[in-house]
Amino acid sequence: MFRGPDKDELRQQVAHVTLEMQKIQGKAQDLRNIFNDLEELYVEAEGCCFPFKYFVLKDLVHDAADVATNVTVKWYGSDNETDDKKKARGGVRRLLENCRELAHRMNQYEGIMEELSVLNKKGLEKALEERQTALVQEKLLLSQLEKLLQQLQDLHAESQTHWFWPRYVMLKRGVSGAIGAFRSVPGLSGSSSVVYSQGNDDKNSALQSDRTKGRV
Repeated sequence: MFRGPDKDELRQQVAHVTLEMQKIQGKAQDLRNIFNDLEELYVEAEGCCFPFKYFVLKDLVHDAADVATNVTVKWYGSDNETDDKKKARGGVRRLLENCRELAHRMNQYEGIMEELSVLNKKGLEKALEERQTALVQEKLLLSQLEKLLQQLQDLHAESQTHWFWPRYVMLKRGVSGAIGAFRSVPGLSGSSSVVYSQGNDDKNSALQSDRTKGRV
């Protein structure tokens, strides 16, 4: 019998998905913070202390690996402060454009991940519903098998009488599959100490027993 994940496993899966989403959301927030810092630094770079701000900006962008891969601008030292500031300002603009593109991609990425989260949640809910249905069916099956086993044990006891063997043979053949299924269920070993024979041996055994007892 197929056994899907139990409720605790499903809860763990839900918790895992939630944790992963929180990590993604945290990363997205960090990138949004970087984007906001870049905008602020870009505005502040127009001031007299621009070179220092630019170095801070470069370090900040360098720490964001996703942004740094698209950054090729360098700081060129020069005695001509005006030219350097122009070069730096142009580099900041390119960085800002890269970050705007990154922010756009992150928004798209977050939208996709949100959709995936909904799908994952629906999938887990469906799996949980299927598991609950399977549990109900499994309990019903076990109940039926337990009844069949009890009937088979009762029939085995009743078969000791001379008049019962034809019915015993017929019903025993009918429940042989059920008893086999019952014994195959994990955790239910040793369900019965009675050894059951099958086929013509059942009839022959019963006949031999009755003949021995002089009841045929």
